[in-house]
Amino acid sequence: MGFWCTGAHRELGRSAVIEAAISAGLATGLVSTPGASEGASAGGSPARAGIPSVQEADLAEVAEMHFAVANADRLSAVHRRSGGRDGLVTVAVSPLLSGDAAATTAAARRLWGELGRPNVLVGVLGCSSLLAAITAAGAAGVPLNVRGLCSAGQVLRTALAFCRGAGRRKGDAPLVCALTMDPAPLEVEVANRLSRLGEPSAAANGAGQALVVFASERLARLRVDRGVLVRLMVNEGRIARPAPELDRAQVLSAAVRLAALSRTGLDLEDAAETVTAELGAAERDAYVASLEAASRDVASQEPSVQLEHR
Repeated sequence: MGFWCTGAHRELGRSAVIEAAISAGLATGLVSTPGASEGASAGGSPARAGIPSVQEADLAEVAEMHFAVANADRLSAVHRRSGGRDGLVTVAVSPLLSGDAAATTAAARRLWGELGRPNVLVGVLGCSSLLAAITAAGAAGVPLNVRGLCSAGQVLRTALAFCRGAGRRKGDAPLVCALTMDPAPLEVEVANRLSRLGEPSAAANGAGQALVVFASERLARLRVDRGVLVRLMVNEGRIARPAPELDRAQVLSAAVRLAALSRTGLDLEDAAETVTAELGAAERDAYVASLEAASRDVASQEPSVQLEHR
């Protein structure tokens, strides 16, 4: 199985490197994260208080959907050959909805219905406030890519929420749920917390990978309904890779490392929830900044358009 390329849809769609990776069969999926690095070129820091207009948000969603359809069709052969495990394209629900489970559910169902491609996943943030939305998506037969997960507990709760809903769905069509872990920012948070506890921050090294191993081991023991595929992915910045296959030595090593962290009094689950919330806030900021940049681009082009009409 190959890796999935992650980034803003405008970057993913025009990168010669990504195109070559897809052609070579190395990249087998695309994950569009709204606003990722697009806002960075806007010439300013993200405006946390900025609220995009309805028109700006609608235009952004249209662009995301065009990206999803074009690339889902391009990767459809990979999807068929892999039995539905790869050739997947993620298009995200607006990060502005991440605090509203009902609105996220409605948006996920609408996006999935309008896109009409079996190899499209709807991306949502893996915060605890959206577990009800994740269950509702499973019940509606909407495949998901749940991002920003940082602990084994988050992964298992999310998988159970999705499978609970999937068990109530109509029919038995194949249904995918990708669970994407973010170990790097968690290690930073763990290091900071260890320092505040008077413990050496170096003890955080490898904590993220240990949690990936632990999450993978727990998922392997999870019983899922026939036709439901739960995949664990690991975010590495610009790409997401499948979680590595486990062996007994890895599991034991991860258990020892996590037990040592637990003895310091560190609450890993609380640290994970903090990181997920911060990832969501950063994504919202980037999304707003990207919409503001797009709005300025349109405004700067208006005079030339008017001259052409004259």
